[in-house]
Amino acid sequence: MFSSTAKLACSCKLDLVLFTVDTQSCHFRFVVFDFSTEQMDLVVDTAASNRTPIEFTENDEREVLSTEAERNKKNLLRCVTASVIIRICRRPCFYYRNIYTPTFSIAFFYVFSRLSYR
Repeated sequence: MFSSTAKLACSCKLDLVLFTVDTQSCHFRFVVFDFSTEQMDLVVDTAASNRTPIEFTENDEREVLSTEAERNKKNLLRCVTASVIIRICRRPCFYYRNIYTPTFSIAFFYVFSRLSYR
């Protein structure tokens, strides 16, 4: 049995309708079309060493709420796909550092530059 791991970098479109209180769900599907199920099988390994199948790098902007991974078999193409769903939400420090602080700084310096003595 051959087992290999891969590191993948994926992007997900974010819906910014509820920008300050948003929770996003990103859906990814991984498919191997070069080989059939007899030659290669794509397996979601959830039982190995008591861990989740998705590993991620934590940051200050987003928090991962939940992850799900499942294996789907498509009979038409004779290939196996793995679907991954990641639910994330933004942390409040994102707003303070990237939105509120620059906005208040610009407004503060703009107001005082208009009040200069002549």
